Amino acid sequence: MNDVNGSELRAWREKRGLSQSSLARMLGVDHNNVWRWESGRHKVLPGRLMDLVLAGLDEEIKAGLHGEELSRNTKTTEP
Repeated sequence: MNDVNGSELRAWREKRGLSQSSLARMLGVDHNNVWRWESGRHKVLPGRLMDLVLAGLDEEIKAGLHGEELSRNTKTTEP
């Protein structure tokens, strides 16, 4: 599988209504890492690994485990 690129990661995040900060908290990384990945300054995790991570987050979002992150996102703006 090909590596996930920054624009694909951004599209995945935006489709789910997540801010960069919210996604960073869910992944346990600094929000600057998400910005660097999306802007192409740093490579995103290898494709299959990122696919597994994002699929896991999808399941958690569906299960309502990140409801606070999603509601918080509607009140914040990204730089």
